[in-house]
Amino acid sequence: MIATYDRKLKLKLADREAFDNLKKCADQAKAIYAKDMKEMAALRDAAEIHKAEMSSLNDEVKRLNGREGDLQKEISDLQVALVAVKEHGEKECNRLRNDRATKVARTTKKAQARLDKVKAYLKEQEDLVGPKVDAENQAKGAEEIVSILMQRGAKIAASELSRLKELTKRATDKVNALNVIELGDDDLNMSPDQLGFSRQASQVAPLADQHGSNVDLVSGSNIRRVSVDETNQTT
Repeated sequence: MIATYDRKLKLKLADREAFDNLKKCADQAKAIYAKDMKEMAALRDAAEIHKAEMSSLNDEVKRLNGREGDLQKEISDLQVALVAVKEHGEKECNRLRNDRATKVARTTKKAQARLDKVKAYLKEQEDLVGPKVDAENQAKGAEEIVSILMQRGAKIAASELSRLKELTKRATDKVNALNVIELGDDDLNMSPDQLGFSRQASQVAPLADQHGSNVDLVSGSNIRRVSVDETNQTT
């Protein structure tokens, strides 16, 4: 019986040790489980935070994608506007260039027309008007000389007097019949450079003395053969 008791006691002690070991293992398992649950809760919270962050990031990506689309549209619109501005600028530049060229050409044409008119006037005065006016003045001068000579007692044939008057009338009629170029203020409103003259040559050379020379008229007349009564001369 003692042996049986000892054996049972040993078995009970063994069971007690096993129980204690089992309890220790269970306590360790509970601690591990509690730790794992705590870690799982932390991981769950982190996962929720990560999920929220991912959702926020997805929303931001969608917003950025939408903004990129808007930017692409704005860039496209700006490119179209830039092309339109360039085309408008080129057209405007061409228009201004053409207007300027037209204005310059019109101004040049007007200046050339004025220049041609002034040159024609000068040539007409020199080649046509001047000689006829000079001839008229010569004839009038000859008549004045004859008048003075007659006042001093010169004897001049009536035919010669009539001839001189006829010459004067003919010369005057030719002058009056002239249809000459007339210059207005607008025709002369140009600089010497526009008129085609240098500064030194810009002054129009004056016409010959309008009274002219009576040499030819007197030499072709019989006035040289008149006789003067010295007694009628005044001293």
